[in-house]
Amino acid sequence: MEKNKFLLKIIRYFSIIVAIFIATICFNYLNFINSNIITNQDYILKINPFDNFYSLSNKLNIKKFYLRIFLKLNKPNFVLQVWEYKITKNSNISNIIKQLQNPINKDESLTILEWWNIFDIDDLLTNKWLIKKWDLKNNYQNYEWFLYPDTYNYNPSNFVLNNFVNKMINNFELLVKNKILYKLNDKEIYNLLILSSIVEKEANIKDNPNEISIIAWILKKRLKENWYIWADITVCYNYKLTSHECDTKFITSHIYDKNDYNTRTMYWLPKTPIWNPSYKTISNTLNHKNSPYYYYLHDNNWKIHYAKNIEEHNSNKNRYLK
Repeated sequence: MEKNKFLLKIIRYFSIIVAIFIATICFNYLNFINSNIITNQDYILKINPFDNFYSLSNKLNIKKFYLRIFLKLNKPNFVLQVWEYKITKNSNISNIIKQLQNPINKDESLTILEWWNIFDIDDLLTNKWLIKKWDLKNNYQNYEWFLYPDTYNYNPSNFVLNNFVNKMINNFELLVKNKILYKLNDKEIYNLLILSSIVEKEANIKDNPNEISIIAWILKKRLKENWYIWADITVCYNYKLTSHECDTKFITSHIYDKNDYNTRTMYWLPKTPIWNPSYKTISNTLNHKNSPYYYYLHDNNWKIHYAKNIEEHNSNKNRYLK
């Protein structure tokens, strides 16, 4: 009997302690959700890659335990975007979550470079947290060669991939097709883009822009006379590599692979372009410069050396590629 009374006392005391504990948590939680977290002035909150709603505990110096309870009971119905947000003063946690639906409305810019392919562009947009990896490649690969290299403005708060793609295609239409390709049929345009994409990487455009038209003519002559065009830069595209991954080591190790892109092992052009060529390269490839040369190479300083025949070319190799 005495034991039963003792147990009842323990249970009573334990129940009181639990009740006090629960009441304390409830009191603190109610205080948490009703208190102003941002008090003195408006605050710019930056959301970084890999942040989530639980990251607010560190960013706003609030109790993680009560934040977790709030988020469990009030699960946000939107995805938190990487960007900056204005949080107004006298905001409690509920107000803050609502304000995280509206990123600060300002444009940023990104540059699509010449000689990039769709894997480069997809990589850039993924790293900017604008798309999921391969969203561009999987949905727009048929339009790859019309994604004109340029600098584009975008707003992360309302970025739509389809709209961005349309901007690049429209730029190609306005800046290239309507200016210099309007006399060509679709097949001629496509073959020109393939050849231009090769010339884009084979020529040293920055230091010697005249190379474009001379190399374009050399490759055209090889095609016309049924040669292999021997442009090593075509090797990489078959392996879905970005321009950074397509390095000399990779090219050398795959130089004689047989596929639809290796111009050392197949006649004619690859079946698609390999990069996005610039207006300058497309124009100079279209309007090539006649020359007596059939061969070219770049030395270790990227200076070009032309040759009229294989003997001169081999001599240049021995002289400039030591």
